Amino acid sequence: MNWKPPFSSVKMRLIHSATRWKKDFTVWRYFLFSLLVGVTYGEQRFVQEPEAVTVKHGEAITLPCRVADRVGIVQWTRDGFGLGTDAELEGFSRYTMIINDSEGIYNLHIQPVLVEDDTEYQCQVGKAAGEMYLRSTTAKLTVHFPPKDSDDQVYLDKASPMSTTSGSPVRITCQAGLSAPASEIKWLLNGEESFGRESINTTKHKQHGSVLVGVNSRLDITPSRKHHEGNITCQVVHPALEQAINRSLIMLVKYAPEVEINVDSAKIKENDDVRFTCEAEGNPHALRYRWEVNDIGVVGDHTTVYVIQKIQRTSNKARVACIVSNSIGTTKAEHTISVEYSPKFKKEPEDVDEDEGKEVTLSCDVDGNPPAQIVWLHDSQNKVIEVGATHELTITPDTIGTYECRATVTGFPEEKRTMEVFMRSAPQVSPVEEQFGLEGDTVQVVCDINSIPRPSEVLWSKEKYIINPNESRYNVLQENTRRGVKSTLIIQETLAEDFGAYNCTAKNGYGSHTYEIQLKRQRKHYC
Repeated sequence: MNWKPPFSSVKMRLIHSATRWKKDFTVWRYFLFSLLVGVTYGEQRFVQEPEAVTVKHGEAITLPCRVADRVGIVQWTRDGFGLGTDAELEGFSRYTMIINDSEGIYNLHIQPVLVEDDTEYQCQVGKAAGEMYLRSTTAKLTVHFPPKDSDDQVYLDKASPMSTTSGSPVRITCQAGLSAPASEIKWLLNGEESFGRESINTTKHKQHGSVLVGVNSRLDITPSRKHHEGNITCQVVHPALEQAINRSLIMLVKYAPEVEINVDSAKIKENDDVRFTCEAEGNPHALRYRWEVNDIGVVGDHTTVYVIQKIQRTSNKARVACIVSNSIGTTKAEHTISVEYSPKFKKEPEDVDEDEGKEVTLSCDVDGNPPAQIVWLHDSQNKVIEVGATHELTITPDTIGTYECRATVTGFPEEKRTMEVFMRSAPQVSPVEEQFGLEGDTVQVVCDINSIPRPSEVLWSKEKYIINPNESRYNVLQENTRRGVKSTLIIQETLAEDFGAYNCTAKNGYGSHTYEIQLKRQRKHYC
């Protein structure tokens, strides 16, 4: 059997809930009424508040303050100190409160503004019964006080013109008088900011108990020619100045000569006359000139011009120097000569011989300017087989023969040389079957031998009889040729039996060869 509470208990709970809801509604209705009354009648509040502002010293400024539904008393504070509630503020003759109660206007007017007015200001409204105490935003009044454009306020510590010497450090100081905020100092050379930060040192000096600041700037430079007769300016810039304040001086710099050599021709060829001109500038202007070639003084030339007549290839890469002096110092300028000239073989190419299958290198050592272009040809074929100073090959029957090396330099005639490449082998006597002589005369029998390497021995024989060159009527002359030797048998007072067949035999480490030469009697011709 389920239990249910009696009806009277439930009724009591409903009555309690209704009573609590009625009480809460009454509270909310009172809150909404209060809001409506506040909006309708209003509490005192700021409509316009002062803001941060910047003004120039000596001008006027008005700081705004507008209050709606004012009840309390309005006053301004300066740096937290109350100025008073009257329109004319006692003790502050330059301060006036501009009041229009109907409009709620309570502006603070300052005229003229002085640098000591640079501080914080606030508009305040006193509280009354049921009203709030109001404070506006704090407004910072910044007063710009420019430096005075006078010689005792902005000045340089050096007089113009300022004389100095190149390479000797100098210091110039510029002083800018009191200002707020601090002035900016710039250093100019001929109207341009040409000095690096490392050359400038600027310091600021704040006046005790004031916002005013003095500025001192120091310029440290090492003068050179570019500073000579230059206008060095200390430029003082300030936001309250319409135009910068300038203080300038002219710098006169003594410097050693600056020298440049000019050549009258862009290209110099062998046998040209070459004219060198020395251009120099220095201070003092009294300049002395002399010339050197490869560090050796040129005798007698002490002018601004030096001439080399019919210049030769030996002067290529020579260093021509102009040396100029004044009372400050000496300067040397150099020019390296480039002489263009035709190709020339430094040494004659040499013939080459080697065993078959061996590798050899042919070379052509050529001097030329510009450097010569070298090409190689083989056995009179008009075909380039190699480009460059060397040619490598392997000895074979096809690669031996005559090689030609051709060297060219633009603008000059071609130069060429030949060399022979031989394959080492046994001697070979050139065939000359018949030679002639007169009986009773001195007769020569010639044997041309192609032999690489050259013969170690050449023998002459007649009818198997070896001729002794030391015998009274015989002599043998041997002459080296490009391809071997030429052996000549000389027979004096030739007899009838001297005519006939002679054998020429040549020997070297690779073998030997014999060839028969016929010496025939030549008939005499009688007139």
